[in-house]
Amino acid sequence: MNEEELENQDSLTTDEEPETSKNEDEVDVELEKQKELANNYKIRAEKAEAEAKKLKLKKEKVKEESPELSQKDVIFLAKADIPEDLIDEVVDYAKYKGISVAESYNSSTMQALISEKKEEAKTAEATQVRGGQRGAMKQSEESIIEKARQGKEIDPEKVAEARMALKKKAKGL
Repeated sequence: MNEEELENQDSLTTDEEPETSKNEDEVDVELEKQKELANNYKIRAEKAEAEAKKLKLKKEKVKEESPELSQKDVIFLAKADIPEDLIDEVVDYAKYKGISVAESYNSSTMQALISEKKEEAKTAEATQVRGGQRGAMKQSEESIIEKARQGKEIDPEKVAEARMALKKKAKGL
């Protein structure tokens, strides 16, 4: 081989080496970035899992703190004379104080509230705008005969009875 070819080969190999080292450096940098990114994702996932566990524990604590009504409480509520709109308040008060529903109902606070609501209900019932049901109004004999003269539909028996009653009144005077 002649010297020129050798130099060309040497120059080619020397030119390629820096490019290869640059490529390797770029690949290394890229790998480092990917590792760092993967590590960040892992940390984020662990944080999210930890928060999810905390929320789950909080929910379990809330369930433990506010148990459902016992059978005794349900039976008491069914038998007690508590207005429907106050049942929730009695139950909430029992949970707040950490006592049974029966104790809550018998407390002075709840008794005052219950008596106040019952009094309001009585007052509302007594002051109804419409009043109670009204009985059927008896028509006078004159009005029955007048309606018959106007041609309105009236039971013929009622018309006859009204005429007879008017004649009796006229004789009685």
